[in-house]
Amino acid sequence: MIESFHVQGFRCLKDTELALTPLHALIGPNDSGKSTLLKALLRANMGGLGPGGLFTMRVDGQGAARLDGGRHFNGRHFDSYSVPLNCRALRIKPDRAREGHALLAAPSIEDDGHGLGALYDYILSEDRTAFDAIEATVREAFPTVDRLWLPVVEKGKAIGVTLVDGTKVGPNELSEGLLYWLVYKGLDHVRPVDLLLVEEPENGLHPARIADVMAVLRRLSEKGTQVVVATHSPLVVNELRPEEVSIVSRTVRRGTKAHLMSSIPNVEELLETYALGELWVTFADGDSDRFLFEPSSAAS
Repeated sequence: MIESFHVQGFRCLKDTELALTPLHALIGPNDSGKSTLLKALLRANMGGLGPGGLFTMRVDGQGAARLDGGRHFNGRHFDSYSVPLNCRALRIKPDRAREGHALLAAPSIEDDGHGLGALYDYILSEDRTAFDAIEATVREAFPTVDRLWLPVVEKGKAIGVTLVDGTKVGPNELSEGLLYWLVYKGLDHVRPVDLLLVEEPENGLHPARIADVMAVLRRLSEKGTQVVVATHSPLVVNELRPEEVSIVSRTVRRGTKAHLMSSIPNVEELLETYALGELWVTFADGDSDRFLFEPSSAAS
């Protein structure tokens, strides 16, 4: 697990430090650097940040530093360290999730959601109990749905549903919210990675379903996959603890900075009045996050 990540000279990350937990959220206004932090984490674990980018990571208590372009960490050869980690970045595209996919020899799904129907076909074939359990949760979360339907289309298996009145809804008519929800439910059944990066897990979801998705991501984190999400949703933050949330802000002079919500003065007292997500919405103004730690420099 990455305990801390320090980036210098990568886009808006002039000198940015980030403390991380097994499940962690980055929240902040548009253009604050949340997505850039995810990109930096991905690229640091998949070959480098680009010219001039410097990062340090502490992985399970082991420090590692690398200037991009080099193949050495702290003077030792790259292969002698436990980084880079096995990492993937999930950004679901509904049109890709709707497409058919050839049958799978092992459970997997692409980062954009492609292969969703084939994944559920694999689950049905290999673990009918798990498939039935997913169908039961679908019926609970989406009361008009009776069961999943896995039609054969031009490119292979796709996914649809049969409604309680017997109507079949094919992949091209399936709601985006249900597609997103099924992708997240499917993550429980694919090969785990060390680090999963998720851009805006709330996208396309009814507010009542966000807690379901965050429960899946927490379950993955408890099984050993570190999960870092970038979000605008206070409902995502409501499912987390103060130490699991970093508020990200940015000014031209200092670039992007990240502060743990657990470091807000009197945070426990504030949480007696506000839910965690409500605390951010109430006090963050989208510009200087004036309730934070550097009020004088935040306006610079």
